[in-house]
Amino acid sequence: MQQAVRNYNDRYHSTIKRRPNDVQSHSINFDEVRANLKKTKEKWINKTNEKREEYNEKRTTGFLKNYKAARLKHQPRFVKGKLQNVHPSNIKRPLKFNILPIEKDYPDNRTELPDLTEEQLSIINTAINEGPDDEVLTSKFRMDITRRDIKSLKNNKWLNDKIIEFYLKLIVERSKESNFPNSPKVFAMNTFFATRLLNVGYQSIKRWTRSVNIFDYDILLIPVHVNQNHWAISIIDFPNKTMKYYDSLGVPNAQILETLEEYLRNESMDKPQIPFDTSNFIKDAAANTPQQENANDCGVFSCSIAENISKHRQILFTQENIPYIRKRMIVEIIQGKLLT
Repeated sequence: MQQAVRNYNDRYHSTIKRRPNDVQSHSINFDEVRANLKKTKEKWINKTNEKREEYNEKRTTGFLKNYKAARLKHQPRFVKGKLQNVHPSNIKRPLKFNILPIEKDYPDNRTELPDLTEEQLSIINTAINEGPDDEVLTSKFRMDITRRDIKSLKNNKWLNDKIIEFYLKLIVERSKESNFPNSPKVFAMNTFFATRLLNVGYQSIKRWTRSVNIFDYDILLIPVHVNQNHWAISIIDFPNKTMKYYDSLGVPNAQILETLEEYLRNESMDKPQIPFDTSNFIKDAAANTPQQENANDCGVFSCSIAENISKHRQILFTQENIPYIRKRMIVEIIQGKLLT
């Protein structure tokens, strides 16, 4: 066995184009290894796409993973069911993957993340540790944020829907401020919008925007609660004619994009009462979505992506920045205003 391990470690690895021994000894250029991995990934995705038939997804039912089969051997691996609001990774015949070039729409205006001040750290400590969970720490947008809500921003915690919705409203508020004259006009849907639209249809949500004309805005933020266990976000950019889906697990979701496209057509006939042409919109999963490395940070990724796009900044944060972003979000929510 030891000889077999030695042989493997000394063998040329076709994916990274290096020997495992070289990796362990740190004698290689890791940027080059990452480039080789990316090239191999794109190669296999393209190869998979070539084997899949070209079709427009029209199914309403299909075969889904049956998780009972993991513990009950007599259960089938897949069972037939409705595809509405189902994550594509659970479908037996998944949707076609797409590879988009990395977006270069916005300038690279990245700056170093500023250190939090002693006052801000004190705000964080007080918000998390000093008082009962039911204490209301801030009230705004007709929403009360309690200490229990804020605690979902601690490391390795899953964000609740109130925090996500409150943070998106802060983004919308920032877009209205005169201090940011070049910022696009932003509107955000609530956290139940996408699920309701997918499950029930347009008639169930058309009154939600009865006092708003969404076509007066530049950017529309739509949080998506995928399969009720994962947060992603769709962003419609009207000036650039794009409908992008940002998923920090890297899974595309053609269903939500098609549903949103239909929503825009229905909404335009209901509110402005004029047809809205979406034929020249680019609709796809964004290729530059940063990827989470755990099962807890999807909500933070979605909020941070929305915050960057709404200010026309490139998305340049990574998983290692998430602990800092969580702390900053606590300060921003408690103070009721974004720091940047």
